[in-house]
Amino acid sequence: MSADVPLSHLAVIVSRVTDTDELYVRESVTTLTVMLAVPVQGADVAVHDSARAREFVQNMTTVDEILEQLPDCAMDALQPTSRSDLDYVRVGCWGRVTHVVDPGLASDFLHMPLTEEISNQETRFPGARVVGEVYLDMGGEYAESVVSLPGVPRLVVRQWDDGTEATGDLRQVLDALGMVPADVDEDFDPETLEDWDPEPVLRRALDGFDADPWTEPSRNWSVFRVRRPDGFVSGMEEVWFGR
Repeated sequence: MSADVPLSHLAVIVSRVTDTDELYVRESVTTLTVMLAVPVQGADVAVHDSARAREFVQNMTTVDEILEQLPDCAMDALQPTSRSDLDYVRVGCWGRVTHVVDPGLASDFLHMPLTEEISNQETRFPGARVVGEVYLDMGGEYAESVVSLPGVPRLVVRQWDDGTEATGDLRQVLDALGMVPADVDEDFDPETLEDWDPEPVLRRALDGFDADPWTEPSRNWSVFRVRRPDGFVSGMEEVWFGR
């Protein structure tokens, strides 16, 4: 395993079957970030809160049970290549921001766990900003970006090799963030969604907070080995193994 792969490209997945299959997905991003409306009392944006991280994971729709909590670590990113690498969810809690890397969030046109989990977090934390991103390279590419802001219809943009589609009101989201189309990309067309780049929008939604450990290597993360809810693994196998 290489230790020089950015955390945003982790693909980790739990399985209850044998460790024999190679991953169908070549490269991935599976993240969700919650920014609370008000600071957490006593929390330090520079210090990871492992107790809050555990509580967060226990309340995710993609997790049935935490089987093991590993020691907190910094920049411990591994690129998975087989099932034996695929049992973990990683969480960082810094101040009012919680950032999750969870392969259970991986979506396609048949499975939508990212939007389901964002609905869960909207219920748990009214008034919070919640964003999520999925990218899967399976030979063809699929990407999904979600932005949930208080008082604004949720924006979901899905991209694949042959097109892009959106639900929600893109212009309302941009207005709420004080952005114009050129802030997304100088060639971005909000009518056709051509040249859509989610990163500027996701970053602005989080007030510029950067959860990438390669820009803040001193940040610690909690790592959990989990069991998925009944029936969840089969959907994950369809996404990750092309079944």
